[in-house]
Amino acid sequence: MKQLTLSPEMLNKAAGALAKSPLFASLNPQQAQAILGQAQTLGFAKNDKLFEAGNSDKSFFLLMRGEVSIINGQSKEIARIKPPQSVGEMESLLNQNASASAIATEDTIVFKFSPEHFMAMCDKVPGFGLALAKGLAERLNQNGGSTQNATHTSNTASAESIEMADDDDEDDGADVIRDIDTPDTRLLDDILAKMTEAGSSDLHLAANNPPYWRNSGEMEIMEGYEPIGPEQVFHMFAKVMPNRNIKEFKKINDTDFACAIGPKARFRVNIYRDREGVAGCLRQIPTEILTLEQLNTPEPVRKMCEQKKGLVLVTGPTGSGKSTTMAAMLDYINKTRAEHILTFEDPIEFVHKNRKCLVNQREIGPHSTSFGRALKAALREDPDIILVGEMRDVETVHLALEAANTGHLVFGTLHTMTAVSTIARIVDLFPAEDQNRVRSAIADGLKGVVAQQLCKKIGGGRVAALELLVPGRAECNLIREAKLFQIPNAMATGAARGNILLNNALMKLVDDKKITQEEAMDKSPDKPELAKKLGIEYDEFA
Repeated sequence: MKQLTLSPEMLNKAAGALAKSPLFASLNPQQAQAILGQAQTLGFAKNDKLFEAGNSDKSFFLLMRGEVSIINGQSKEIARIKPPQSVGEMESLLNQNASASAIATEDTIVFKFSPEHFMAMCDKVPGFGLALAKGLAERLNQNGGSTQNATHTSNTASAESIEMADDDDEDDGADVIRDIDTPDTRLLDDILAKMTEAGSSDLHLAANNPPYWRNSGEMEIMEGYEPIGPEQVFHMFAKVMPNRNIKEFKKINDTDFACAIGPKARFRVNIYRDREGVAGCLRQIPTEILTLEQLNTPEPVRKMCEQKKGLVLVTGPTGSGKSTTMAAMLDYINKTRAEHILTFEDPIEFVHKNRKCLVNQREIGPHSTSFGRALKAALREDPDIILVGEMRDVETVHLALEAANTGHLVFGTLHTMTAVSTIARIVDLFPAEDQNRVRSAIADGLKGVVAQQLCKKIGGGRVAALELLVPGRAECNLIREAKLFQIPNAMATGAARGNILLNNALMKLVDDKKITQEEAMDKSPDKPELAKKLGIEYDEFA
């Protein structure tokens, strides 16, 4: 252990770190620096002891950097704490010797306050006593009312205690990992480790139910787990929820974010309430972006990525693999073109590193208030390629079409099943008096539509069926003339350009023995037509 002297720059950083503790959330920077002036700044190397059980120092320690293990009298680890958590407050309050030992598990820096300074803070720092009382009450409740083995501050994070954090600390970005280690968060870690190992696509946690996961499209109960309690679900997610999402959840009862858990696992998360309590769904996002070749993507998709301007749409229902295909397309551009890629996502899913391109990824919420606002700003940010995570409203679609027709290559996604329904959805967003203008803008700018479905493969796994629209003069004229119903015939005639109808893609997968006829029929947008191709009877009322 050694005593440290903080430079003015480090003192400012330390004051910012202090403000992240709920105990000091009410302080302004000047007050925080005054508080720090009363503390010793101590550095501990790995395996150094802050104090031992029976120690009579009775000081209060607030972590600034590193990690500390709390060991009880039976030499058992009962908690690990990280910044901005604290240790020793029970001893300072009750004037008692330490009931546990605290050992640094890595290089650690702490602020050490004497018992006298601790009591002065209880009297003079606004909110300190209330935050302390909440933490202690929560800990005592967990320990059945006993103060034994209660040296460390409670690590269980409730919405109320987390929300006491500084309102200005909005967790810039979606990859925040909270420094919380409790039985609930360790349970989540265990479940997610098994999910990652098994390659499951989705995990569902719901109050009064055991965990469910989705394998090859099928929902299954995870064996070996008991039903999860109503409050336990929230506590499991507290480790990875940014402050802004906790506030949003408390306000509107659902929230979306993405998070990384460990170096090999990334998830898109939705937390919501149902009649039993809190529930959540986590979708696994591969940390490795698959290439177009690995996805066996048809050649026309690569050519869409080589366009210099225009609009490319990747569509399909939820869970159809749109994000995976889109990520592969951006990755291809990133490796082959020296340009500026700008993405707007809600939330950020696949993380793209700079290759030949500069890639800026912005998340709706922490980085911009809406897709529309982000797109307005984009035209002043010198992009060559723009990704719009979801084209969900008139303003977003209008700006995307404008960008596509003024020299930018714009990628967007919609939840539609076919190329024709995609175009119809965009046009129908606008009032009738604007629809002719919108149809012309689409006809002028559209470079391609990739509409996909994920199908269950024979023998396990899943395979994508893709409908591709590579518009030529005939398709563009039909869009302008509002004759969308004729586009499938034009696509069939223009198959040499790369057009593929979804029913034909499904039929090929059946012929190649990759999917069953039943699976093809289930995913078909035109079941009578596919049944005729397959030579089977179809009764829509059956």
